[in-house]
Amino acid sequence: MKAESSNAVLKQAHAVVSWQPRLAALFEVTGVFLVGSFLAAILARLTGMQALGGLLRSASADRQPDFSELAWVAAENLLLQYACLLGIAFLIGWWHRKRRWQAYGLTTAEHSLRYLVLAGIVLFAVATLPGQLLFLLNKYFPLGPGADHWALLAHDWTLEFWLFMAVASFGLVPIVEELFVRGYVQTRLGEDFGPASAILITSFFFALSHTQYHKLSALTIGMILTIIFSSICSGYVFYRTKSLLAPIICHAIGNIPNTSLLPTKSLVDFLIPALMVVIVYLFRRQIAAYARQLWQELISIPTPRATSAAAVFAALLVLSFTFLPLVLPVVAGVAFLTALFLEYKEKLRPKHAPVKG
Repeated sequence: MKAESSNAVLKQAHAVVSWQPRLAALFEVTGVFLVGSFLAAILARLTGMQALGGLLRSASADRQPDFSELAWVAAENLLLQYACLLGIAFLIGWWHRKRRWQAYGLTTAEHSLRYLVLAGIVLFAVATLPGQLLFLLNKYFPLGPGADHWALLAHDWTLEFWLFMAVASFGLVPIVEELFVRGYVQTRLGEDFGPASAILITSFFFALSHTQYHKLSALTIGMILTIIFSSICSGYVFYRTKSLLAPIICHAIGNIPNTSLLPTKSLVDFLIPALMVVIVYLFRRQIAAYARQLWQELISIPTPRATSAAAVFAALLVLSFTFLPLVLPVVAGVAFLTALFLEYKEKLRPKHAPVKG
């Protein structure tokens, strides 16, 4: 009863939050994403760093790509990009509301390591099962073109190949992406939109930030939808556990290369989905309980219109990376400066205790 009463109080508090803090939160996270990305691109050009996107496209068409070089370039690009994104985000967080590193999920939050690892494995089975089934369907009923870099999986899986994948897929990427998307974006939005709204907005933002799927085909549309579903599941687990460990484990396992993206067909393709179904069956009661609680959170969002508008805004903004790149500098500057102005005004008012969702 005490927990239900506390949740009701939080929802009521979020329902009466004025539009300015919500606008500041939305403009801050989108502004940080755009400004940080532009800063990383400028620094990469000034230092003569190779662009990963162009190198991946050329490597995908190469018969013998240099995976060692790809791994090095990927590491450089990712570390620079997320150093800029997270550096700006953490500085603003400290200036704005004195957020410490624990607020971004860099903690076990008093859970045992065993519990969080197991939660990550179960989360992987639930969250990424639709994606695995989509890959399986595409093998037997082609759904159109997918991401260009998938062609790299057709090469020999040498030690250099696995080194590249460890950097660009299942090793470094899950850590930095989850820290930014779940740890920063969802946390910041949750303060002023509420937890359920933050999960939804973050999921649309995260899914559509995968520019490799900005193509019109049944496969890419399916990929976007499965990423939204996976992100909602991961976002809810992060909200419940207050730790990034389970989402990182889920993300890492899901990104490990397997035969599902290869053109060849065999019974091995059914092995991973079958194992995922077994895990879901074994933990069906816990999963069902979480699903009911998540559904209740989603249908009782106190600000559905503001949440929908924010999700559409975030989605259109990341889509413009591909389709309207010349507009981005202006949008980024306006959003970022507006957020800082609104947050500065907030700091001038009597001390504000942020709602923790």
